Amino acid sequence: MLALALVAARARAEDAGTPSKLRIERPSKYFSEAALQDFFEEQLSDEVKSHLRSSNDAIWVLTMSTTLPKGSNYCFAIIGLTEAAPAGRSARVPTITYSDAVLSNTLGKLDEEQRNDCMSQALKGAASGFVKAPLADLLENIEKTRDQGKVSSAPADPTMARVYRSMVSEEGGNRVFEAIPSDFRAAFDYRKLQWVVLARSYTFDQRAVCVALAGVAANAPQERNPRFPGAWWIVTREISLAESGGEDAERTKSDCRDAVARSAVESALAESWDDKGLLDNYSAALETGVPRVSNHKRIDPAIAAAREATKFRSSLAVGSDTHCGLVIEVRRPIAKVQSMIGEVWLKVDQLYPKGKHDCRFVNGTYQD
Repeated sequence: MLALALVAARARAEDAGTPSKLRIERPSKYFSEAALQDFFEEQLSDEVKSHLRSSNDAIWVLTMSTTLPKGSNYCFAIIGLTEAAPAGRSARVPTITYSDAVLSNTLGKLDEEQRNDCMSQALKGAASGFVKAPLADLLENIEKTRDQGKVSSAPADPTMARVYRSMVSEEGGNRVFEAIPSDFRAAFDYRKLQWVVLARSYTFDQRAVCVALAGVAANAPQERNPRFPGAWWIVTREISLAESGGEDAERTKSDCRDAVARSAVESALAESWDDKGLLDNYSAALETGVPRVSNHKRIDPAIAAAREATKFRSSLAVGSDTHCGLVIEVRRPIAKVQSMIGEVWLKVDQLYPKGKHDCRFVNGTYQD
C-alpha cells in the first residue's frame, strides 16, 4: 500500500545528498525528501531520471489537505518539473503540472494514519500522469522556471498590481484584481511584488470540488514564473453534481475555480500586511535584483474611507459623480444632485464617491 510505503521510506536511514539522488522541491513538506526520492526512483522512466541527474531540474511536489465545515476531507497533489532553487529560496512554479484530488471516506478530523493514506493516494494519482508523460512534454516551457531573467524596468504605478494565475480564467483574473484594494496597490510597488494564484477543480461521483491557493512573491523576471510564496492561503469549495455535471459543466467548474481564487486572495488580504501575516517567510520568494518589500501597517478601513470622502467633497464640482447621482449645481455647503427621485439638494458633507455608500430616500427625504 502506497501510504505504508511512504511511511516506511521516512524511517529509512538518511542517505540523501549523493549525486545519484533525484532533486525534490516540496513547498508543503508533508512527505520527506527521502520518501519522495524513493517513490519517484521506482516510478519514473530511465530517460526522465537520466535528465534529472544530469541537469539542475527538480521534481516539484505540492501536497495539501483541507477539511470543510460539514466534515468532508480532501487531499490534493500537484506535480511538475522546475529548476532547483538556490539555497534559501523556493523554486519557481512549474508551467506544466499533473494533479489529483482524493475525497477521504472519513468525516471530521483525520488522524495521522488516515491523513497519510489520503495524501498518499492524491500523490499517487497525480504521479500516474506525471510518470507516463514523455520527457519532451514535461520539459515544455521549462525555461520559465530558470533562475535567469531580466528584471522589469516599468515605471511606478500605485494603481497597479501584478497577478500570476494558473487555471484561472481571464474574467476570473479580473475579479482577483478587483479584490486587491487600492491601499494595497499604493502600499506595495507592483514592480517588487506580485500575487501568485493557483486553482484546480476535480470531479467525483456525486460532486465536484475546486481549490485555490494564493500568496505573494517577489516580482518574477520577464518571461519567468514566480517563486512559490513563503506563505499561502487555501480555499476549497464543493459543488453538487447538478451544478458540475450539466450541459455546461466545464463552465461551472471554471466559475468555481475563479470564485475560490478570489476568495483565497481575500483570505490572504485579511491577514496583517507584514512578516507576521502576508509577508511571512517572504525571503523564500525573493528575486535577485528586485528590492524586497517592507512591512506595511494598514490604515483602519473606516479611517481610510473617511479620508477619501473628505478629499472627494473638497473637490466637488458640477459633473462630479456621487453615490446618489451626478452633481448639476454647487452652492456650498449644499449641492444639487440628479438622483433616482429627481433633482435634490443635499449637504456637501452628506455626499460620497459613486459606489462608496448607499443612497436611500424615504418619502422624499434622504436617509444619511
